[in-house]
Amino acid sequence: MTENTEEEEDIDSDKDKKDVKEKDQFEMIKSLRKTIHRRYKIIEVIGKGSYGCVSKAKCKETGRMVALKVMKN
Repeated sequence: MTENTEEEEDIDSDKDKKDVKEKDQFEMIKSLRKTIHRRYKIIEVIGKGSYGCVSKAKCKETGRMVALKVMKN
């Protein structure tokens, strides 16, 4: 077994932090998340697949429950 040096562990943890910042729990990138959050409150993820995810959300203007489908590039 090989042990990681402290420097290697720091680099790995920095990469993990960057990945977390770029995508959230709903697999959305920061700019898309901001756009969606202006109008909708995301409640939960309904499903995930190879092409994206579907989330249950509530429209802030009308109060209607909707399904948001976010496709991966």
